[in-house]
Amino acid sequence: MNKNKPQLLFIILFVGTVILISGCQNKPENKPVSTDGYNLVMIVADTLRADVLECYGGEAKTPNICGLAKQGTLFVNNYSTAPVTWMSSLSIFTGNYSNLYYDTKIGRPASGPFEGLMDKRVDSLPGIYDILLRSHYKVQSSEKLLAESLTEKGYKVMHDNENLLAEKLNQLQGFEKLKSYDNLKKSKIAEIEALTGIKNISSGYENFYSFLDNLLSNEKVNFFTLKWMLDPHTEYSPPQKFLTDFDVDFNQLTREPNFYSEDFGMILKHYIEDINLNNYEQNYVKWLYLKEVESVDERVGYAIKALEENNLLDKTFIVFTSDHGEAFGEHQNIYFHGRTLYNEQVQVPLIISGPGILKDNIITSRVSLVDLMPTLAELLGVDSFKDVDGKSYLPLLYGEEDDEERVQYLELWLTQTVSGIIENNFKLIKFANKDSELYDLERDSQELSNIASSNPELVEQLEKKLLEHDREIEIRRQEIYY
Repeated sequence: MNKNKPQLLFIILFVGTVILISGCQNKPENKPVSTDGYNLVMIVADTLRADVLECYGGEAKTPNICGLAKQGTLFVNNYSTAPVTWMSSLSIFTGNYSNLYYDTKIGRPASGPFEGLMDKRVDSLPGIYDILLRSHYKVQSSEKLLAESLTEKGYKVMHDNENLLAEKLNQLQGFEKLKSYDNLKKSKIAEIEALTGIKNISSGYENFYSFLDNLLSNEKVNFFTLKWMLDPHTEYSPPQKFLTDFDVDFNQLTREPNFYSEDFGMILKHYIEDINLNNYEQNYVKWLYLKEVESVDERVGYAIKALEENNLLDKTFIVFTSDHGEAFGEHQNIYFHGRTLYNEQVQVPLIISGPGILKDNIITSRVSLVDLMPTLAELLGVDSFKDVDGKSYLPLLYGEEDDEERVQYLELWLTQTVSGIIENNFKLIKFANKDSELYDLERDSQELSNIASSNPELVEQLEKKLLEHDREIEIRRQEIYY
């Protein structure tokens, strides 16, 4: 697999007509005077790194996701705030960095990866929930999130969520839950299949029916619907119909096939010790992941079809993104997510389409998931998210200049030993137990050349900013808890 593709060139070739935001003054003629009366659909694909999508220069066949980019705006450099779900989803829903919600006086985990969890013999999600909840790692009920604000405006606000962490940690307050597949009548299931073309070929597809039913049913009231898909998160077990372009040589696999695709123990084992995969195994695991991504793309196509069938596509803003990426041995023999802040774990796709938003539009400015809700709030005329960490980038969607000075901060809770900052194309990763690393993302997007030793002043400057950010978070945290 080619790891050295010039990704921006691929993006430009795919999308076609490119409107560069830097210095661009052109405004779309059809920019709506008001967004009242428009809907919002937000699709989050869990654990989807940006560089595997076709329109980001990747290998996965994703015509539906990238079709959204042709009908809207694609952000080349969108960053998660953290490579783990409960932190990044906190930032998505609140517009704040997640460490704001971490009560440091309630048992900080040990310093090693997952040590705090393993020491307590936590081997299941309920156990992780317990530690997170006792650490106050959740949204405060006093906060008003976008779902609540839109409900007050008369929107019907629903979620079809496969991210159990978001639900347990109070991140979905203000949403109503869509009914499950099991509660849909057979006649309704048949209708959904006839209108969209979906077939129930796996649990991931079964979990999509209620979402499609919602898109097909809403027509007389404005709505905000969230679909959080668990795929392409492990287990890597895409439907069989996607597994046709790779003739697997099982003799080159050193473990049973289920270890790579369905065995969650592979993940837990990896957090305790490194997994050594040969080149063939690396390619095999990555291939399974890419097939999961392609199955996600197919389901996105069904959602677009549902909106078309209900004549809502021209009245709906669509947001497609992810909470964090996934590693496949690019750095330090690390796989999955949650252990580093390199781009493969924190650079995620962001595509926004809808009424008045520029089409075939590529934005190279660096933005963060912490900026998403402030942007959507401003887009829909909601007067909230004013005093949060994130900053709206709405002008970029309409071809206008963005006057904000943007700095991206990166967090990693599992180890409490790594943090990061991105400013002016330079990315600093700060470690507690070794020297910081510095990368020039414009020249070295894969972070292969650490230039810290030749730029000591810049390292010191960025470390100082990172420390100031942490202090500001601590001051605000004190206001929440003490």
